[in-house]
Amino acid sequence: MKKRIYLIELLVISIVAFAGVMIAINNKSHKVDYRTYTIKKTPDLILTGKVTPTKQVEIAKKLPAGTSLVYDSIANNRFVRKGECVAMYTYKHVDPSSSLKIQQLVNERKGLIGDNSVDNQIKINQLNQQIDSIAKKIYAHEYLAPFDGYIQIEPTDKESVSLVSASQVIKTGISQYDLPTISHNSSVKLLEEATGKQAKGQIDYISVLPETGSSNYSILLRTKQHLNYGNSIEIKLPVNQILIPAKAVDHGAVYVMNHGKPQKVKDAVEKQNNDWILKPGATVKIGDKLLLNYKELPKNER
Repeated sequence: MKKRIYLIELLVISIVAFAGVMIAINNKSHKVDYRTYTIKKTPDLILTGKVTPTKQVEIAKKLPAGTSLVYDSIANNRFVRKGECVAMYTYKHVDPSSSLKIQQLVNERKGLIGDNSVDNQIKINQLNQQIDSIAKKIYAHEYLAPFDGYIQIEPTDKESVSLVSASQVIKTGISQYDLPTISHNSSVKLLEEATGKQAKGQIDYISVLPETGSSNYSILLRTKQHLNYGNSIEIKLPVNQILIPAKAVDHGAVYVMNHGKPQKVKDAVEKQNNDWILKPGATVKIGDKLLLNYKELPKNER
């Protein structure tokens, strides 16, 4: 009897031990070697642009018909303020009606000479002012700067005189795929490639329509620091979106590693174009680790 009881106990112990071994083997077979991705800031977008003046006018094209510039009053590279006299210009041919008016005023003034009365002197002074005013309109005029800038004279063609604005923009373009990653007034880092000069700037304009015959969109950037016109500029634009690998996304959800275990977080990401990005305001953040091989998890852990 005792022997029978002993055999039964031994059988029970064996069964329990076998079950324990099977459970251990089963658990071991379901153990996942977690592969993770640490969320990090998306690298800056690198573009190349050119420095150009915001405005440029050819002075000769802005002058009235029948006039010519007086070159003695123009100096190349001269800086002028808005409203300052940039150049003098004169009419090539005297306006006949203005000449006749001056002659009439001169004759009227002659008739008053000799009378030293106060009223007469006042009339003479008034006539002198009228004559001077008309004469200036005929013979000498000032072209006033419409903005702060520099005078540029072409060495081989003095008729080509331009006023180049002191204010600058940097022109570049961005692809339709990168367009959603930037925004108006975003800060940028600038590097003048020829000189190594660094500057800070911001996005001042983003075109609504793409450039003609292209899928790129025009961008204008401004900086308070003066750069050389025409120079190439390396532009670093911070990307405002956090990119998430597609391997870490399960139907819009991600698995965040929390104390060594994956925790499912729903509605943390959204798709733009062909990329998954972190939603604004999501609890998932830079520095968190995401599980990449979530498909290897047991179904009860997904």
